[in-house]
This record gives sequence, structure tokens and C-alpha cells, in this order.
Amino acid sequence: MGKNAYGLSRLKVAAMVCILCIAALMVALSQPVMAASRKGVPVQPASTESSMAPMITKIFPEDCEESIALDAKIMAVFNKKMRDEDINEFTVTLNDGVSDISTSVRYNSELTKAVITPLENLQPDHGYFVTISRTIRDANGAAMLSDKVWKFRTIKKSDTNPPVIIDVSPTVSAPNVPCDTKIEVMFNKKMYDASINENTITVKCGREKIIGAIRYYEQANKAVFSPINPLKADALFEVVISQEICDASRNKLAQGQTYTFKTA
Repeated sequence: MGKNAYGLSRLKVAAMVCILCIAALMVALSQPVMAASRKGVPVQPASTESSMAPMITKIFPEDCEESIALDAKIMAVFNKKMRDEDINEFTVTLNDGVSDISTSVRYNSELTKAVITPLENLQPDHGYFVTISRTIRDANGAAMLSDKVWKFRTIKKSDTNPPVIIDVSPTVSAPNVPCDTKIEVMFNKKMYDASINENTITVKCGREKIIGAIRYYEQANKAVFSPINPLKADALFEVVISQEICDASRNKLAQGQTYTFKTA
């Protein structure tokens, strides 16, 4: 056998050994997968970056939606649980095209939902932009692939009728009112919460201003003044309701009201 034939034979043997080694390696690698399959354990395919990254699956208002209520809350739902500390007023913003709007941002982990509440009612017939930063991360530390930005427009101001006071409690000139009473003011429509405060509803006994807490109940269109301490017995009290109180469309009261009642 010549040298060339001998060398070729050695190359063939080496090639066959390599092929056998590769085949053995492939069989060895497939054993865990086959074993897992026999045991009924699902084998997960490798995840891509896009499938791993969190994303927003639902928003309110919808992009380019119009006629949104002036007191609307903005919402965004994620496809997985996010890091609560990442969702705040800096990473979730509302802008009117000129400047950011003051908001309160809260994240509900159970619903995987962020809720953005403007601190004041939005302006009528106005465009707004919502931006949710891509720096927000899920529970595993994966961030969104890009910012989420959308826009909407509020309802046109169609309500120009001023609100009116339809009832008060205690009633005007009421006698023998219990000293633990609360003062209630009922309106004929939904009011602007921020306009109802210690400056627009006051209670006095002579020159003394009564200290208390004021709360507006939206469902009942009712404001309630709760004195910190019981009222003085057998005394005359004056309630002043300012005309500066306004409804959800920013219409001021048709007129303010001042009345008195007397405790028992």
C-alpha cells in the first residue's frame, strides 16, 4: 500500500471517529428532554426578548378617544405584575401639550393596573397626552421595550347652568338642634370637589369660627361639615355657604346662602 493510500485510510478512520463522537454527544444532550417528556413535564421553548418584556395590554381612555369626562381617571393594564415602586408620578405622566398635569398615581398589584387621577378636573374640549416610561420593570426586573404614549380629548363644555343648593341640614332657623349635629348641604348636580373646603363652607358662633372637617360625597351631591368638638348648648350658629363653590363644569353657584340654627 502506498503512502498516499495509507494516509487517506487514516483520514477516513479519524472522520468516522468524529462522527461517532458527535452522535454520542447529541444522544446524551437529548436524554434530559426525553426523560422530562416521559414524566409529563412540559419542555418550555426558549423565550425571546419581546416575549419576556412587560407590556401594556389595555388603556383608558383609548388612544385618540374623544368626549372624555372632565373628572375621568386614566388607567393602564399590564400583562404581568410590575414593581410597585417603579410606577409613580415621575414614570407615569399626564401632559396638556404645554406642561405636566398634577396627578396621583397608584398601582394595583392584584389587577396589574395603574390608575392616574388628576388632582383637579381636566379642562373641557382639551387634548391630553399620557406617557408611561419604558423604565418601569416587572417583578423579575425586565423593563418595557419602549415608552407607551397615547392621547385623548375631553368633552366639550355643554353645561353652562349654575348649580343650586336644594337643601340644608339643620334647616334654616331650626331650634333645639342636637349639639353633636353635622351640617349638610345638598346640591342639584355633581360638584367640583376641590371647591368645597373650609373657606367656602364656614360655621360660626358669634365671632368664633367652628373648627371641623369638610367632606364632599359625590354619589349624593352632598357636602358634610363635621365639627371637631360638640357644639355649645343653647347657642345660635351661623352657616355661610360661598358662591365660589362650583360644579364639575366650573360653573359657580347661582347664589351663596347664609342661615342660622340654634342648639338645644
